[in-house]
Amino acid sequence: MTKNCLKSGKLSEIYASTITFNGRNNVFSVGDNTRIHNSDISISGNQNKVIIGNDGWINGLQLIIEDDNNTIVIGDGIFIFGNTRIYCVQGSNVNIEEGCMLSDQIEIRTTDNHSIIDKISGKRINFEEDVILHKHVWVGTHVILLKGTEIPEGSIVGAGTICTKKYDIANSVIAGNPGKVIRENIEWKMPRI
Repeated sequence: MTKNCLKSGKLSEIYASTITFNGRNNVFSVGDNTRIHNSDISISGNQNKVIIGNDGWINGLQLIIEDDNNTIVIGDGIFIFGNTRIYCVQGSNVNIEEGCMLSDQIEIRTTDNHSIIDKISGKRINFEEDVILHKHVWVGTHVILLKGTEIPEGSIVGAGTICTKKYDIANSVIAGNPGKVIRENIEWKMPRI
């Protein structure tokens, strides 16, 4: 028997969006007062969770979950502005903590999507890794966050940056390909001052 669960909180709105389950015991949960527009959520596998917090505004998000035991958590007060894709497979996790702002054309991946094999041992060498954005991170347009990326609290990821590792300096600006810390001791605010 297939049991999938879709929960939507008070005053939340899912508009012009599709949510597809292919498997069992999957959960898609949206908190209170969150708007999800023009989005496509596809969950294939078993025991997967998507948890979206309160007071968010999400437009043009594509979530792709494949295999079992994956978790995507999008915290409270999140803004995702358009054409952002999150791809989570084989028991990995994406965690976007509260107060983050994501621009458009962003790609977040916990996987290389295909296997890389060591020719001598015959063993796979590229496994999935989690992606974490800590509180109050601003991700600019056309950013790619690959497996194993961790962005510290209060940081900015500049437009067009490609990140592939854990960064450990909070309140920094990360930019380039590959992404490097180019400035420290900053803070950002959503309103223009």
